[in-house]
Amino acid sequence: MGVEGTLTQGLRAAGYRTAAFTDEGWVSRKAGFAHGFDHFDEQPGGLGSALRRARRWLSQARGASSFLFVQGAEDSCAESVHAAYEALFCADHAAHADETEPVDRAALSDHYDAGVACADAHLGRLFETLQQLETYDEALIVVTSNYGQALGERGVVGHGGLSPEELLVPLMIRFPAGWKVAARRSDEPVELVDVLPTLFAACGVRVPPDLDGTSLLPIVYRGVRGREFLVAQTTFREGPPPVANLAERAILDPGRWHAVHDARTDRLELFALDGDPQAAVPLEDLGRMEVPGFLKSFFPPAAEPDVEPEPRRPRARSASTAAVRPSLPPSRP
Repeated sequence: MGVEGTLTQGLRAAGYRTAAFTDEGWVSRKAGFAHGFDHFDEQPGGLGSALRRARRWLSQARGASSFLFVQGAEDSCAESVHAAYEALFCADHAAHADETEPVDRAALSDHYDAGVACADAHLGRLFETLQQLETYDEALIVVTSNYGQALGERGVVGHGGLSPEELLVPLMIRFPAGWKVAARRSDEPVELVDVLPTLFAACGVRVPPDLDGTSLLPIVYRGVRGREFLVAQTTFREGPPPVANLAERAILDPGRWHAVHDARTDRLELFALDGDPQAAVPLEDLGRMEVPGFLKSFFPPAAEPDVEPEPRRPRARSASTAAVRPSLPPSRP
């Protein structure tokens, strides 16, 4: 598999030093992710190890415009690896030694929460380094995840599926102090493909016209609405048993609808999220109800329920851990 170096090539052309620190796994040199980076460092050890190496690199980059990408797994649910943090959530974690049969959802949740707390502490040390280097106020910082995690819902532990708990991930953006962006939470639907054009727009890099995704700066500055709905496709779902399927995809209209379609079998499952926010029980007898209009556009005719589509709501549309130190604040989009 090869990964084009669009992100790093664009930033390097704009004068940025670029570096990546990962804990191997899928984000590796072998997988093609080193392409375009000035410095690519992959070593096992998790997020803490990757961030320690990243902090050393930042300390050598004083005064230079820099792009830093850091990736690490800090949410292991299979074993107790964060004892100090696990104690925050469970007084006797030894009682959760066997989490396989039956699924102990409380234990899984404790492990996951401990991983999140540990990752938060590691990120705090990165921010402290930026403050010591007197670059924190100038930094654009993005924190996100490539997938969510199933913690026993539907009897599944892991990721790769198309349920809401596996698709919905946090996206946190901290803008440079000089940009005067007030802290707030937005529930506008966006996709991870929007992160790259957002970084380009924020750093003054031309956004290629054929690039997937759109900049999120209009949402931040002008209150433009997010996407009408979100689309995801899977290639592999963890078990039991693990399943490879290149023809399964989902469409999510947050708070309203969640649809999963398997093109191999033409099976369609539709969930009404207003009464079933976890998408646990698929609706039956779709031919007797009003269903979302987007099904007509995204699913082949064999999968379409033979009903009138629901009217689409009007919505205005806009035209890992990463840290960027922009040269100039962006113009108002």
